[in-house]
Amino acid sequence: MLYESKHPIDTIALPMLYTMRHYLDLALKSNIEYFHEFSGSRNMVGKTVHTLTSLSNAFQEHWKLSKRKFGVEVDDTTLIQDFGQLELETLDSYAVSFRYSHDREKNKNFQWSDIIDIYQLNELFKSAKTLLNHSVNVF
Repeated sequence: MLYESKHPIDTIALPMLYTMRHYLDLALKSNIEYFHEFSGSRNMVGKTVHTLTSLSNAFQEHWKLSKRKFGVEVDDTTLIQDFGQLELETLDSYAVSFRYSHDREKNKNFQWSDIIDIYQLNELFKSAKTLLNHSVNVF
């Protein structure tokens, strides 16, 4: 809804990016909790971290182990590649930059000259949602 909004991008960018990042955080944790019973791995199970790279790596481990263990053949190459291209982690390592305009020292988290390709990010996000929302349907 925010992406398709008619509001100026500078008024919706941070809420939209925060929502995307928060979704990824929760969806990855949910998938990890779900798949660990199939994968046999305990990687990141029950962890209260917010680093998307760690969660993403753990999800991919659980997903690959589960597919291999049960002989599931699904063409997920594009989805996995698109998922790997999401770079929200580099923009907001600890889930605070998109929530607040300034850090604790009153420095701006983003400068006016910072550029984020919202269109490309949204396309990758849609692909990530397909992977994360429907991977459980395979099992």
